[in-house]
Amino acid sequence: MLILGGIVFGVVIVTNLVATAVSYVLPFGDTHRINELETQQEKDRKRLDELERKFNMSETIQQGIINSLDVLTKQVYENSRKIQHLSDVMPRIMWTGAYLQGTIQEAGARLEAIIHAYQKGQAATKHMAILYNMTELKNIEPEDTVLEEISRKSNATVNFRIAVRNKSKDTYVYQLYAFNYWDNLTMTPHQMKYDGWKYLIYNSTSNCVKAIEEPRDRGVQEDCATRDWKDPRLSHWSKHEEAKFDEKRPVVKRAFLHNYIYCYSHNITIDGKQYQCPTYPFKLPVTTPFTTFGHSHSPITIKLSGKGPKFRMIDTTLPSLLLPEQPTTELQLLQSISKLKESAESLKFEREATITISRHETLWWFLVTFAVIMSVATGFLLWKCVNRYKVLINERFRKHTYRSVRRQSTAAEKNADLDSDGRREIETSLGPSETDGTEQ
Repeated sequence: MLILGGIVFGVVIVTNLVATAVSYVLPFGDTHRINELETQQEKDRKRLDELERKFNMSETIQQGIINSLDVLTKQVYENSRKIQHLSDVMPRIMWTGAYLQGTIQEAGARLEAIIHAYQKGQAATKHMAILYNMTELKNIEPEDTVLEEISRKSNATVNFRIAVRNKSKDTYVYQLYAFNYWDNLTMTPHQMKYDGWKYLIYNSTSNCVKAIEEPRDRGVQEDCATRDWKDPRLSHWSKHEEAKFDEKRPVVKRAFLHNYIYCYSHNITIDGKQYQCPTYPFKLPVTTPFTTFGHSHSPITIKLSGKGPKFRMIDTTLPSLLLPEQPTTELQLLQSISKLKESAESLKFEREATITISRHETLWWFLVTFAVIMSVATGFLLWKCVNRYKVLINERFRKHTYRSVRRQSTAAEKNADLDSDGRREIETSLGPSETDGTEQ
């Protein structure tokens, strides 16, 4: 048994020594493979270092891009806020600018009107009232003024010296249109003709009537303050002898709002009804139709029904063409940046998890696998051979032992008869056993 173990151990040692020597000599030996593996490992290490350097560089670039996007996002948000504020303020700026422009143009036109009126020696009271906010001038007509002097007191003060004819609030000027009327109707009628003055003033406060000459200017420098007084010059009537009563005709004098009618001894039809004319003149509204001898009045009344203009809402926001194009909102931009950050993190994780470099070639792995399999197979075969050899040895040992015991039992049976030859038989039986053991 010891001899067999020594043989196996020697074979293994010799085999290893031979394999080691051969590995140094043969190009496909273990030494060459180890050297190639070390060389490949060094190359792989350099490739890994280069890849790590480039990856760190790309990561730095990506982080810089993301930081730039953050800054750009904040700037875009700030610009969008300013643009929104500008779009909110722009309508007021536009309206204010238009108002200022209109005000300046209107003020220029009013100043031009003031200069033009000054050239005629008058004051443009309407324009001055609006331009200089002097409401007292609104009720004064320019024709009632005389601009005497203009002087500058300071750079911001101009002095106008104006003479004004004040308009009376209770005195008015009238022109007389007298009707020739028939008098003494109960006896012998005769026609009366007015020969008095043609113009008068009437003071409603004092109930005073005063005759005046025909006005040659806008203003009448007269007053009538006597209480309940009537100017005798307005009562001059004379007989018109040539007029014949049978030939009298109605007289109609038309005014702006009324028709004054004198149609004594005739009938008049008003709104389809016939009436007898009175002995004095009377008036009818201009909208009332009437018919009398020789005169007919048919007003045309037009009723207009109109609706005010429909003002549409004016869009005061800035036109979209004036604003920069913004395909995305700030929220969408921030969400896209967050997604980019998440994508960058996941890409970094995937690169760290999936970057693998083949450290050895396929042939090397095949040789290593084959060597392991052959080693296992060789060990298994050796183990089988050793077990088989041990079984054979044990079997032969059992057989030999059994044969010796059997011979001893036979010799013991013969020992009773052959005492003298017993010892020889025992030696003889033991002789082959020792011989066999020696051979073995």
